[in-house]
Amino acid sequence: MSVQIGGYDYEKPVLGLSISESRYGCASLVAVEMGIPFRVEADASDFAIGTSLSQAERLIAFFSSTLNKSEQNHSSIEKEAYAIVKSWIY
Repeated sequence: MSVQIGGYDYEKPVLGLSISESRYGCASLVAVEMGIPFRVEADASDFAIGTSLSQAERLIAFFSSTLNKSEQNHSSIEKEAYAIVKSWIY
């Protein structure tokens, strides 16, 4: 799976490093700092799910996927929980 940032395609993030879009529109490389708490955020729509992993307001990794017809029938909270599980596997 690849993600497009700033007109470029990127493959899955390397363990501990990712390329993210900064608020100024340029790509930045962020390293994991084990002493800082992680934050996981999930979101779901009618047809897709997504999660992000961040530290101190800086994006570390992200995941998104479309939902099949069966998955689209679940409630919003179930879709968000599914997004977290899928991103953990990713």
